[in-house]
Amino acid sequence: MDIRRYNLLAPHTVLALPGFANLNVGEVPFKLAATFGWSFLLRGYYNGRYRDNNALAFQAEVRQRLIGRLGVRYLHQQAT
Repeated sequence: MDIRRYNLLAPHTVLALPGFANLNVGEVPFKLAATFGWSFLLRGYYNGRYRDNNALAFQAEVRQRLIGRLGVRYLHQQAT
């Protein structure tokens, strides 16, 4: 399950709240186990570094546009 929510805080400021859940039942083969990391969620962890039967990941990000297409992001991430 992949859930995302975007809230406009100010004219050039967005709060992004993505979440991800991978829940498995029974015996799961290693290659099909839930993994953490990607370029869009839980940045800094390569995909597959951590594996388990179940995975929950949530992230909060404030995106601020500065000039034109140039912007900055403030990131907080949590994985269980």
